[in-house]
Amino acid sequence: GIPETVEITLSGSTTQLFMAKMEKNVEVYADLKDLGVGTHRVRLHHRGLSDGLGIAINPANVMVTIEEKKSSDFPINIEYLNEDKLPDGYSVNEAIVTPTMASVYGSEEQLKNVGSVKGYVDLKNVKETFTKSIPIKIYDHNDNEIEGLSLNPTVIDVEVPITGPNKSVPIKINKVDSLPKESSIKSMTLNPDTVTVYGSVEAVESVDFVEATINLAKLPIKDKQTLTVDIPLPKGIKMAEPEQVEITIEIGKRETKT
Repeated sequence: GIPETVEITLSGSTTQLFMAKMEKNVEVYADLKDLGVGTHRVRLHHRGLSDGLGIAINPANVMVTIEEKKSSDFPINIEYLNEDKLPDGYSVNEAIVTPTMASVYGSEEQLKNVGSVKGYVDLKNVKETFTKSIPIKIYDHNDNEIEGLSLNPTVIDVEVPITGPNKSVPIKINKVDSLPKESSIKSMTLNPDTVTVYGSVEAVESVDFVEATINLAKLPIKDKQTLTVDIPLPKGIKMAEPEQVEITIEIGKRETKT
């Protein structure tokens, strides 16, 4: 019920009025101290003006409704701007928000109008995952911003995962040296048997497979074993997921002809 502006009429000497016009710290306020829930007629007061002036405030009194303050928690949503401006081959995944919830404070009636709490992130020409702090605001069910409510927090941290060009390719086992003459490989399995490679469009398109190398001469001679092997990145590839592959090898005795 408190208006945003009021009209003040001053009367006094020319000097007093001139000094009053130069004053930058004039305030009109309503003192709500000690008022409880309900509707009250409240007189407006002023400060920052000389007591020697005649001062009339219009309106002099206002009707103020005081309601009990309540709170509700809302999930923090992130909306992307300029997602269509991402470079070719790039995409964005769901943002990681810290914290994930925000508290909105206001009257019960005001809280009914809250539809969401969210912030916006601009993706224009972004090429890699990034983290930044952004402001969040309160919106109604029609996506219009709501003012007059309190919000905590008002600024959050958001990590935006950007995925570059990628594709899934098979893994080729590159065997170095050999087993002892009396031994042979009965079976060899991979987990996983494909990896996803990431890089420039040209680099990704040039990769048909990746290699995982094992040295047969260094393998312990036992029936079955599982090795964890790194996957070297092909030229121009920035990342591979996963970075390692498990190779399970079953070794048996070589059959000899008589």
